[in-house]
Amino acid sequence: MYEAYWGLQEKPFENTPDPRFFVSIFPLGSLVKLNNGEIGRVVGTSRLHPTRPTVDILLDPRGRKLSQPRMMNLGDEPMLYIVDPAIEEGVLQQASS
Repeated sequence: MYEAYWGLQEKPFENTPDPRFFVSIFPLGSLVKLNNGEIGRVVGTSRLHPTRPTVDILLDPRGRKLSQPRMMNLGDEPMLYIVDPAIEEGVLQQASS
């Protein structure tokens, strides 16, 4: 198990995990709700900050669809964070335009 995670490197006890085994906390494509009420889809991850993905904002805080998604890198937005990582897809169909 240890060797599988650390990638069977020449130095198996080196403290650097193999990048092939990087796992994001928020899977690509999942819908999340931010603390400001906006809902977006995870479109990118960060190895440096796994809790700060890049999100396409799809719904405003009142649940209205945006005319075009607005990309937001949470790594650049220290006051914003994910409060609900498991928003159902049906929320998008129920949203008003």
